[in-house]
Amino acid sequence: MGRVSRFSDNVSTATRTMETEVDVPNANMTLVPGMYAEANLTLEHREKALAIPLMALSTQGDKSSVFVVNGDNKVEERQVKLGIQTANRAEVIAGLRDGDLVVVGNRSQVQQGLRVTPKQIEMAKASEQ
Repeated sequence: MGRVSRFSDNVSTATRTMETEVDVPNANMTLVPGMYAEANLTLEHREKALAIPLMALSTQGDKSSVFVVNGDNKVEERQVKLGIQTANRAEVIAGLRDGDLVVVGNRSQVQQGLRVTPKQIEMAKASEQ
């Protein structure tokens, strides 16, 4: 078990990483100078969160929206409120329900009222986030 002792304030937006130093007990001298480690930290985890691919999302300022397919197979734009995000997905805490069909792909080819034939795809497993 280690303890974060120092970290950089510079976070790379491309890789979502930052340099961090962790002090780790090393009584048996297994760790030697120059070694490094890579760690993935789960800062928060929510069971059964409703999440969408980031490529389905449009954000302008502090407003976010998605295109959904309604019961008449027409596209409608819906405002959503977001929660936590990963590199590929965003949690939706308001504006969508489980089972809503969300349009994923090139938003420039989609507009309000467009009639579509939905094709459902499965989101990648959580391990592929």
